[in-house]
Amino acid sequence: MRTPAKRLALALALLLTSSTLSGCWDSKEIDKLAIVIGSAVDLSTVPGMVDLTLEMANTQGAGTGSGGSSGRSSGGSQGEGGQSAFSMLKATNATVMGCLMQIDQNSNRTVMSKHNQVRLFGSALCEQGLRDHIDMFMREQQTRLEVPMLVVEGNAGEAMSARVAEEELCGVFLAGMLEDQARISPAYRIRLIDFMETLLEGTTSAVIPLVKLFNEGEKQSINMIGMAVFKDDRMVGSLSNDDGLGYIWSLGHVKTSNVMLTDGPNKAVLHLSRLDCKRRVSLRPDGGVRVELDLSGIAGIAELIGFGNAQPKELVPYLETLAKTEIRQRILDTFEAAKALRADIFGFGVSVYRKYPKQWKDMEGDWDELFQQLELIVEVDLRLAGTGEIVQSVTMEENSQ
Repeated sequence: MRTPAKRLALALALLLTSSTLSGCWDSKEIDKLAIVIGSAVDLSTVPGMVDLTLEMANTQGAGTGSGGSSGRSSGGSQGEGGQSAFSMLKATNATVMGCLMQIDQNSNRTVMSKHNQVRLFGSALCEQGLRDHIDMFMREQQTRLEVPMLVVEGNAGEAMSARVAEEELCGVFLAGMLEDQARISPAYRIRLIDFMETLLEGTTSAVIPLVKLFNEGEKQSINMIGMAVFKDDRMVGSLSNDDGLGYIWSLGHVKTSNVMLTDGPNKAVLHLSRLDCKRRVSLRPDGGVRVELDLSGIAGIAELIGFGNAQPKELVPYLETLAKTEIRQRILDTFEAAKALRADIFGFGVSVYRKYPKQWKDMEGDWDELFQQLELIVEVDLRLAGTGEIVQSVTMEENSQ
């Protein structure tokens, strides 16, 4: 009979034996992998071609070669031995897969896309249409459908190559920026699978965050400048940041946001801690569509400037009224911007289909015109639950003395 000590020794021996003899037949050493952190696709200056730019995370002691028509550049923070923390690989081909194969052939490492953090698409490519250029991302096993998308005003490859944060990869920076925006609303984080689902719906226009690269001397920054609007797979225009906020508010499920209020010389910023929206759809007697949006939320005062003549007990209901008006008007302005683009970014057509499936069969073909004539009613119920650490503004305090 084996003692506990002998049984433990036997178990350790078996474990060591199994770890020594076993292994993955298709495994690769990390210094043989080119780990993709970010990818960018652009319309090439060569007719009929596209450019693919990949940001690679360099592993210690690994080198990446390039040749043919794929280019390479390096930069960023320096690791041990002075090696760059990243490298950029670029190829031009008729297809995205052709670009990827070209990069793979001209590199001494195997491209690995499983850790890709973000996908960028140049605005010129988006205006031409994305359908043919995302097919590879849908089919390739290594490319995850959950990777978020960004549209870049201008060249996406240049944005991907930017050094926007010290000692940080651009792909990681952009992915983090989208995560921060998703804390406001999930509508800010559009994945490839979300984009494809919207395309399949037929009448809803996809909306994707729009960013732009800014160069100020040696400094570079990538800022969100609005939302790119698609009709089918083509970008037909964009929403400003203000209209983008109206779009986000109209969808509800807002976890946090700010409302800027102006009343003459007086200013206030309210912090929304919740904003929900219920949608009611009905058919008008004339054959048109009426949509009612009922929004409800909770906010607190984040900043207060002026309002010197207001009484504290009157201030809260007055700010609530201002906020309701601002939210309502912002959504209506966004609706007008969407109508100007003839793009149903709100998914109103889907709501009509779900409630009136029989009538929708006759309406679907004319939805573009019906959307232009749609009657939108917005009602807002907002409760101001807190004033922060103080109740009055500095001006109010001074006037009360």
